[in-house]
Amino acid sequence: MRPTEPASRIVSALRTTWATLWLFVIPKDLWSLLVVWPTVFLSVVSYLWEPSGLGVRLILLTVVWDVTMGFWLMVSAMKASRDALAATVVGLQDCTYTRIGWDHILSGDDASMIDQASLISFMARQGLPYDHLKDVRFFRVDMGESGVIPGGLGVFNVPFIEGVVLVRDDPRDAGVEERFCLYHELGHTLGSEFVVQSALRKGVTLPFVALLLAATAAHVTRTTLLVFAMCLVALSLVRSVLARRRKTQRAIFEMKADQFAIGFLDEEERRYLLPKIESVLPQDRDLSPLEHLTRVGAARTLLETGVSPAQTDWSISNGAFFFETQLPALNLGAWMILLASFIGAPAAGLVYGFQWLIVAAVVVGILRYALYYWKGIVLELIFVRRVTWQDGKFRLRTGPPVPESALTM
Repeated sequence: MRPTEPASRIVSALRTTWATLWLFVIPKDLWSLLVVWPTVFLSVVSYLWEPSGLGVRLILLTVVWDVTMGFWLMVSAMKASRDALAATVVGLQDCTYTRIGWDHILSGDDASMIDQASLISFMARQGLPYDHLKDVRFFRVDMGESGVIPGGLGVFNVPFIEGVVLVRDDPRDAGVEERFCLYHELGHTLGSEFVVQSALRKGVTLPFVALLLAATAAHVTRTTLLVFAMCLVALSLVRSVLARRRKTQRAIFEMKADQFAIGFLDEEERRYLLPKIESVLPQDRDLSPLEHLTRVGAARTLLETGVSPAQTDWSISNGAFFFETQLPALNLGAWMILLASFIGAPAAGLVYGFQWLIVAAVVVGILRYALYYWKGIVLELIFVRRVTWQDGKFRLRTGPPVPESALTM
């Protein structure tokens, strides 16, 4: 017996809610706890040191605070990618954008590779409302008054929202080099790159702010200052782990995108690319010369043997990152527990002031998100040819609306 449509929607909503909580809210280890819920961690430990009625109220307020700050940092990560896309569109002057259908990019057999490799599809299988074929869009850029369309326009991953890929040519008319570059850009929309940049961009901002709040609430003594200083030292160790990961992640993403693109080539196309692979690889100026050489060597190895070094290198694996994070997290957690012991039962004035700080943060966060959302609307109007960027101004296009069929190839 088939479930009714309302029942099906309720089940889907419950599954989505649980998947969101499990993936992004519930910490799986000490590192996640200190990065996602640092203020809650401090308030709970402080309450355990010295229970009080206001302590319970403070715990509830810190839950709201960490959620608000997490939302703020999430918007920051999304805003960075959307700002980069907006800057590219503004730089292209009054170019027009034609949506490219997935049938121009993939054959039926290739679509299964997308579903297997896509983190978006993985999260959809966990219950989140994501669909790679809908949430990753391709646009061909047609030259406007700028007179120049840069090569390798690239991919813009907006965490948790969508990926936008700008290309120059119709993929059906492209040669081996052009198709390789297209598949390379498609590869950037598949793996953890879609969301990991959000986590790396958040960095240690939230625990640092939590420590500042704890410093204002703690009783000031020489010992308190020493413990607070050691918390900052421990936090710097956490930050160094993220900094190293961020530095190596760029090269990892490029190598994985190269690997994905090579997977679409047949044997003859691989032999054709092998002697010219260094010139064909899309350039990334953020890579160091050594990282670029490593990337070229990995691509050659894959073309020759079918095995990518990126698959076997333990130092860049998720397992290595997990073990690398737990020791500094343990160090930071120990100092934060000691710092919480100097806070004691919170005063009524402290709780009252914290309430108003949360209210201000919520209001500013909502306004900030509204501005971000408005920029997304303007970009969408540009993509559907209702607005153009020309002479330093946004201008409405005249004439009847362009049919949707004319915007999709």
